[in-house]
Amino acid sequence: MAFIIAAKALVRHKRFDDTDFAEYFLVGTLARFLASRGRHHRFEKQIDEERCGSRLECFRSLTAVTPIRHSSLTRVCRCRIIAPMGFIFAVFAAIIISLTTAGPAIDPDPYDEVKVYRTWRDNDARHLACCILGQSGDERGRTLAVFDSTAVGWRRLFLDSDRGFRPWALELAELDGDPLPEVVVGAHKSTRFDPVVRNRIFVYDLTAEGGLYAKWLGSKLGGTPSRFFVGPGPDGRDRLHCVEEGRPEITHRYRWHGFGFTWEAEVASEGTS
Repeated sequence: MAFIIAAKALVRHKRFDDTDFAEYFLVGTLARFLASRGRHHRFEKQIDEERCGSRLECFRSLTAVTPIRHSSLTRVCRCRIIAPMGFIFAVFAAIIISLTTAGPAIDPDPYDEVKVYRTWRDNDARHLACCILGQSGDERGRTLAVFDSTAVGWRRLFLDSDRGFRPWALELAELDGDPLPEVVVGAHKSTRFDPVVRNRIFVYDLTAEGGLYAKWLGSKLGGTPSRFFVGPGPDGRDRLHCVEEGRPEITHRYRWHGFGFTWEAEVASEGTS
């Protein structure tokens, strides 16, 4: 049981999301194990021949020095062989299961629909796309991902785990003046300080490697947002504009202040008088 738990913990590493890497690890480990067993067998045979002349002489010499029963010696030998073989077998079985079993915790691509995406080009001419991925038929998404445009198509750089926060909107914004944009996400969940499941605003940093790092997971703004967008402010940094539930005629404008948002003003929503 301990071998199986250790093997499952190993194969849940994010590197095994890459099928090519998992197959490489599986074949390489198997080849290395077989080669090492062959060398170990030849070495043991050579020691037996040099010291004892035969396996019977070796057994007699061992029992003469340390009087133990044949059954005890057999159990010791079996443990030396079965223990490493059992661990290797558990690793192989766990990897094979991870390659053939579908599900959010194992399968790296359980999503069949891009709900929302926004693209951005950096100074190195990279073309990145931040996406909300989900399943067709669902009102909200399941997780966040970042893709990089290459000559052969889109290459995934980052895939967040399905943590149950049900993202429903996404915008790229320049909130703090650094070279990389922030990813503003609409989430639908409870928080530690607000147990009610409702719409919220989360902010992530987009890293130079194309990953996402949680920057602010706010419990609440002024009200519950029903939709939002970003727009430039007078200082060159973007502002967050939110329309709240129950008051569609009013848009609230917020400014980023380092950790969270500060309310600035409210204006009439577009299409209302």
